[in-house]
Amino acid sequence: MTTPAPGRGPAGGGLVAAVRAEWTKLWTVRSTWWLLLAATALMAVACAVSAMSVAASAANGYDVSLTAPQAAAEAMALAQLPVVALAALVVTAEYATGGIAVTLCRTPLRGRVLLAKTAVSCGVALLAGPPLIGIGTAVAATVLPGHGAFAPAEAARTAAALTGYLVLLAAVAVGTATALRGTAGTLVGLVLLLLVAPTVLEMSGVAWLLSAADLLPGTAGQALAAGDGGPYGPGPALAVLAAWAAVSQLAGYAVFWARDA
Repeated sequence: MTTPAPGRGPAGGGLVAAVRAEWTKLWTVRSTWWLLLAATALMAVACAVSAMSVAASAANGYDVSLTAPQAAAEAMALAQLPVVALAALVVTAEYATGGIAVTLCRTPLRGRVLLAKTAVSCGVALLAGPPLIGIGTAVAATVLPGHGAFAPAEAARTAAALTGYLVLLAAVAVGTATALRGTAGTLVGLVLLLLVAPTVLEMSGVAWLLSAADLLPGTAGQALAAGDGGPYGPGPALAVLAAWAAVSQLAGYAVFWARDA
């Protein structure tokens, strides 16, 4: 009498298999490549415009200074958007096509699915961050007066800080997308959070609203890149970003667990 081979069980092959499946799905759609290309283009154009503005001001006798890594940090406000959209689409695209039902048949544990999607999105952000920042720094350095003089240590620290920011922002995007499910609603919510809310709060001039603006992820990202020159140090900035990521992930998991696919 033969003994049947053990099946893979309801776990769907484990976390590694889930991550591998998500990674494969991500790179087999053209939108991934287009969004990464868009992020690169936005970084290059924003850095060039910022550097040309500083160069023109310096030529007119104004006392302005901007290093190439600082230009890349400022340009991240735009370059982050395609990366955020990519992370959100890892979730919302499957809801739009009904593919989430197939994913849950393959991996019934919803926490594992969310973790796999988060790991893949954060992995892409980790891989994309250094080249993005390197391109922005190089573009700015060719335009800025004196080539935007900077120390290699400054460039390395800025690249590490902004890459960490992108990684945590990807986790925020996945959690938000899991909670909201729709692509349009998720992207609008993230743009409001990252770009609109900081501007509105800072324009208010109200002390407690200005304090609230310091706790938004975009402000924390700039503080992380600025080091000790920001509204608070890198440690608190990292804590703020980690808190946003954790809250978004928990909210996403709560909705994912409670609702049908």
